[in-house]
Amino acid sequence: MGLAINKIIDKKNKKIIWEINPEGVRLYAYLCFWLLVIIGAWLTIKYSNVDFQNNPLFHMFGYNNICILFDAYPSTYVLPSIWVINFLLLTCYIITSWLRIYEGYLISIVTNLDFTLFSISSGIELISIILFTTVFSVTPEESMFFHIAPFTFLILALSLLSIKNYIYYNRIADLTKNEKILGLLYLAIHLFASLFKISMQINGLSGDYFYNTMAYVGFHQFIDRLWMVTAALLPIYFSLRLRNRISNLVYYTKY
Repeated sequence: MGLAINKIIDKKNKKIIWEINPEGVRLYAYLCFWLLVIIGAWLTIKYSNVDFQNNPLFHMFGYNNICILFDAYPSTYVLPSIWVINFLLLTCYIITSWLRIYEGYLISIVTNLDFTLFSISSGIELISIILFTTVFSVTPEESMFFHIAPFTFLILALSLLSIKNYIYYNRIADLTKNEKILGLLYLAIHLFASLFKISMQINGLSGDYFYNTMAYVGFHQFIDRLWMVTAALLPIYFSLRLRNRISNLVYYTKY
């Protein structure tokens, strides 16, 4: 994990210095997520008996979202183990990014309000990715609510993560004027997609209480793809671009 963790061994002084780059951890977490998706797609399309035109997700939304890749044998036998790795990486990212803010708070370069809001957001993110695990244990046939609701929490978590990262990058990463504008545009698009995606999932779970889902299938598909790009693809680019422009966590052990 050279992009995330580096060590310097000082044998003369019997000391090991560890440098942890939270953005590197985030990069590995998102790459692991896409590995999860690719393996799920391969197993589902090639080896499962899923009917892509006749299943609970298609009946509720009028199209198949990414969850269809996690729902059937043999994906259900393989993907939970990969998700555990993904979960650990995401948890490490949440914790290391929080520690970076905590250190800033201790030396008074981060305000009490910013630290409190960042801590609350980090707690919600951690709870949300824990709840997302339910996706792998409850199939749509068993309960659409307990299958879709955890994914809704994941959308919330990644939205909060995007907001706090934009604020952090804007203050710490010495962004250019164009980078600040593009960052704000990205955040606006991502939050727009997240808001509509959460709304359509709540509407579907409520039995189309607010509007007829089937009347907006094309729009929902567009939002779904836009959300995937902004939530799980572009952050890989951001992690690569910014990981050397923000501070690392540095610790050492001495013998």
